[in-house]
Amino acid sequence: MPDKNFRRIFAAIFLGTFLTWPARSADSKNRYYTGQAPTVYTSPNQNLLSRSLQNVPEYALPDINSLVHPVTAALPNSDQTVTVKPADLGLILSNGLPTLGPQVSTCGSIVSAGTYVLTQDLPSRGGDSGGLCISIQTIDGSTLPDVTLDCQGHSISSDVAAYYTTGLTITNCNITGGQLPVTIGYSQDYTLTHNTFGQSLSINCNGGTVADNTITGFYQQVQSSHMQIDDNNIVNGPEWGIAGIDSENGSANMFSGNHIDGGWDGSADDYDKVGLDDGFNIRWENGDQVTDNTINNVWDTGIETVGAIRNLTISGNQIDHTQVSAIGGWWSSSWNGVTIANNTANDVPTFLNFFYSQDQEHGPAPKTLAFENVKVLNNTLTNARPPLPGFPNTSVNVNLVPWYIQTGENGPSTILYGNNQLSGNNFDSSVPAPLLNPPDVFTKRGITFLQRNAPLRPPTSGSKQALKLKWLQRHNHLLDKLQQRLHTALAKRKGLR
Repeated sequence: MPDKNFRRIFAAIFLGTFLTWPARSADSKNRYYTGQAPTVYTSPNQNLLSRSLQNVPEYALPDINSLVHPVTAALPNSDQTVTVKPADLGLILSNGLPTLGPQVSTCGSIVSAGTYVLTQDLPSRGGDSGGLCISIQTIDGSTLPDVTLDCQGHSISSDVAAYYTTGLTITNCNITGGQLPVTIGYSQDYTLTHNTFGQSLSINCNGGTVADNTITGFYQQVQSSHMQIDDNNIVNGPEWGIAGIDSENGSANMFSGNHIDGGWDGSADDYDKVGLDDGFNIRWENGDQVTDNTINNVWDTGIETVGAIRNLTISGNQIDHTQVSAIGGWWSSSWNGVTIANNTANDVPTFLNFFYSQDQEHGPAPKTLAFENVKVLNNTLTNARPPLPGFPNTSVNVNLVPWYIQTGENGPSTILYGNNQLSGNNFDSSVPAPLLNPPDVFTKRGITFLQRNAPLRPPTSGSKQALKLKWLQRHNHLLDKLQQRLHTALAKRKGLR
């Protein structure tokens, strides 16, 4: 599998000092502000950051949309610290923008409730502004209620950012600026509808609706819950991307009726090079529903999960033209309460691909790998394409024995499975039968204990993709020992049930 390095920039700004995480070079552009530092409001340290930046002739500002998580840093020559949140950067970059009235004909700040109507196209600002054109946020960090921005079909060629809002609506806008033209943060019950925009990001939001938009690239949400992401048309060009819709560390989110075209050209030579990796990427979430979406032309997997996933429903989706699988999970994967039902896959090698792998980017190794209460029911696979060399040639691959653990790291110490069901599916008859390890993963309940101080590791040479099956074949005796240990554990537990 490719290394899913979902790369984002995190930065803090204190006298030109950066705290930066790894990023793709295409996403690592910082914007700069030269001159006297603007007034910055932070809470609870409202003036602390402002004072620390006074009389600084030049310092670097990250892209307003690049800071996803708050960063805490020490102030120069002080034992005090200050926390910089994405909204703080919004205030920095919006400083100097005029306050807007109901009729909007220029870039500016919306700081009070009301309806705002765009009367003309707004050109790119760029330069010292960091590309921010419309800021929707109070100047003191309090919640801003009931703002509607109606662009009436006009274009905004710079960024739009809203923080600490409730009841916000942005509609009928064509927003083309920046790498993340639309950012909504720390907001509740907002609506983005009937817009056209590029990549967009929701941070720490609750109850938002993103519906009936045309999105170029991707939509991402972080630590957001009770979101409705419906009926959007997401189209990616040849650019590399992580997923059409990416949702991380949230809960009770619903994704329905979206169309995702990942832009992969179908060439095995362009695997991991052209287009989107996945249609959906669901990471460390609980209670989500992914229903009735269409996903085309992604070079990895239509719907992929990362980390511990609980109570996920994947149903009624149409997945066409992928190179690895229709649905799957492997990076730190653990499933409990996942239902996969009534989906149709076409021109993909494998319908379901689940196993365990890890690296540092996807978090510490969990103590338990779970594959429990998983239902795979009434799905269809037609016109299966050949898998890449080294990938399983099967309709369903479920392997609960960790085959790849990065050097120096330990994997899960316990593997749990049970109450799973695989039935009613109609898979291409030319594809070999499901490859299951342990073989009774869909028929019985089991527990396996692994030695945490003796992790399984792959050979050190060659690609991970090509070595997976070879490594498994070389270590069949280990699998046999694990299976014996499983039956021993089950025998000991019979008296406890």
